[in-house]
Amino acid sequence: MSEVQPLKGDEQSQLENLLKFLTQSVFTFDLKIQWLEKRISNLEKDYEKISRRLDDIIDLLKSWGLKI
Repeated sequence: MSEVQPLKGDEQSQLENLLKFLTQSVFTFDLKIQWLEKRISNLEKDYEKISRRLDDIIDLLKSWGLKI
């Protein structure tokens, strides 16, 4: 069995930098996901409002005797 060798200073530094980069990337990715989730929620609300308005317009047109 071979022994695990301790990391040299440069290797340790590179691993620490990689860990910082990955942590920051995951954090940034998480923020983007949160932004997208909020945007999707807002789009769903907008769709519901537009759908209700269209239903109101269709009802109004039908009340005027138009066949839709």
